[in-house]
Amino acid sequence: MFVRDYTIKLLGTSFPNMTTAEVTKFVDGLLSSKHDLPSFKNHIRDFLVQSKEFSAQVTTSVSLAISIILINANQER
Repeated sequence: MFVRDYTIKLLGTSFPNMTTAEVTKFVDGLLSSKHDLPSFKNHIRDFLVQSKEFSAQVTTSVSLAISIILINANQER
């Protein structure tokens, strides 16, 4: 239980975009598939894809915000 709880806390801190429920589900999936390497790898891949999807959304939002700021700055000149 200590390793599970510590891993959930560590990943929750490292991936603030993920909910506690998502991180808990991921960690439980890893622990339950520790003897099944393909399943273990799939859990890791799915988690990384999910975190990457959020990152892409944030990047798009930031790019859009920067574009709007630049357009506004050019219009004020």
